[in-house]
Amino acid sequence: MGTTIHGIIGHNLLKNFTIKINYITKKIDFYESKNGEFKKCRKCAVFPIRIIRGKPFLEAKVQVDTIGNLLTDVNLLIDSGGSDALWLFEESKKEIKTPNNFFVDILGEGLSGTIYGNRSRIPSFKLGIFQLEKPTVSFLDSLTTINAKIFKERNGSIGAGILKRFTVWIDYPHKKIMLKKNSNFSEKFNYNMSSLEVIYNGKQLVREEEKKILTDGYNQQIDSNNSLSFVTRFSYKFKPSFIIKSVVKNSPAEKVGLLKDDIILNINGIQAHEFSLGKIIEKFQEKNSKKIKITVDRKGQKLKFEFFLKQKV
Repeated sequence: MGTTIHGIIGHNLLKNFTIKINYITKKIDFYESKNGEFKKCRKCAVFPIRIIRGKPFLEAKVQVDTIGNLLTDVNLLIDSGGSDALWLFEESKKEIKTPNNFFVDILGEGLSGTIYGNRSRIPSFKLGIFQLEKPTVSFLDSLTTINAKIFKERNGSIGAGILKRFTVWIDYPHKKIMLKKNSNFSEKFNYNMSSLEVIYNGKQLVREEEKKILTDGYNQQIDSNNSLSFVTRFSYKFKPSFIIKSVVKNSPAEKVGLLKDDIILNINGIQAHEFSLGKIIEKFQEKNSKKIKITVDRKGQKLKFEFFLKQKV
């Protein structure tokens, strides 16, 4: 993701605490877990969780079929590191199958390579008193999920695409989770509509130009013939670089000629090194039919392309 990490916080630490995850302020608080009771909280809901091999699981309900209002019970891994809203495993229940309206998309990277899935939407996701309409869902086949099903009753995952809509408290010792809606709750569910998988490509040395108004020894602006004088300085800084890891077949990006291993130089007039990887993904999620102008370096050759974001589901 382009961010240096020095390790991972896992269950061996979390099992001793109640943690509070605030997606708005981007903070995690750790509390001693004493009696298994959360502090009183208006408009909160508490749910039991199960810990299987150090991983937390939560029960919820999904409506997969657009005909009728049938809700299916599902066991979901709480995957705070997953950026998608929901993953559902096909064939884990007879009701869980890809809707007619879907497209094949890149979901991420696994030990065996790129993970693909059927990207779609379902009518609703329900968790106690909370109901979310038309969340995006990735459906994975049984072959893809064979190594993910350490818990045979697992039907999928709930990721940050849903969790970020709440302030989240998890009491690991007493196996409980508490949720409270935040300002993200009513946001529409979006996905990367560019059909490009972009990854961090290390750092590059970038020359930056800085202009300053010329001043005298008393820090007064120097006027020359009623005009201000400027001094130009250049500095060199290490900035992030981003590369296209893969392009979905028959997508608008592929049709205009973008290729795997193209290094991104510019997106809609902004130098790529001014973005974080998260901001690039946000740019690709903004709205249907948005024009994307992109300049890339392909083996030393600078090339320009244009395509439109396309909402498929």
